[in-house]
Amino acid sequence: AASWTRASFASLLTSMPPSSHSCDVKVASLPNELETLAEVLKGQGFVTGALPNNINVTRSFNFQQGFDWFNYQAPAYIAGATESASQLSMYNVVRKVFDRVFRGQKRVEDYYQPTDVVLGNAQRFMEHYGDSRWFLMVHLMEPHDPYFERPFNGVGYGRAEHEVPDAADVDYLKDLYRGEIKWMDDRIGEFVAWLKEQEIYDDTLVILTSDHGEEFLEHGGWWHGTTLYEEQIHVPLVLKLPESRWAG
Repeated sequence: AASWTRASFASLLTSMPPSSHSCDVKVASLPNELETLAEVLKGQGFVTGALPNNINVTRSFNFQQGFDWFNYQAPAYIAGATESASQLSMYNVVRKVFDRVFRGQKRVEDYYQPTDVVLGNAQRFMEHYGDSRWFLMVHLMEPHDPYFERPFNGVGYGRAEHEVPDAADVDYLKDLYRGEIKWMDDRIGEFVAWLKEQEIYDDTLVILTSDHGEEFLEHGGWWHGTTLYEEQIHVPLVLKLPESRWAG
């Protein structure tokens, strides 16, 4: 529904296009009067949980609506900054300077929490709520800039220091992106194996999707949130029903 996180998540949670939910600009929050998927399921007796992993979909923008348990997977903010301080223009200036100075010594946790950490927290949620009916929104950030070389070696290529990358870097960036997908896919595979070991998998509806894609010069641009071409809005949608009904 959109090519950037906040507007797209708002559509995922409300079934409304950005023109209707109005959470479509940088200063916008999710309106209180809208009914979210979490609120609907909570009304049906589900325990509702969320592991947001991006500032765009946190309490700062009212995305906690309907969630009993809402745990922001916050990055390691520079100089111990708070969630609210991280939205200030000055913080973003410091972030860009930091990225340029330490471009070969990046840590994933400085930008978001990696998939293995987030899925570990998802496991703890499921173990805690046991046989209750629950809904859990798990937000994974790979692949997303900065793209890290895998195996991880501290080298990352991000938007903050490369707003307009050199066209000669396009193949390198695509390789980094594929590597991030592969790394995340391996972690999801381990998580699915755990779901099966715990006898959770067969009883659970699993939905895998994305909030946006990325552009690699297909229409002369980079990154996301800039156009509505297919490379930025054509995303996967995979459903695994309980007992794997209708598989294939």
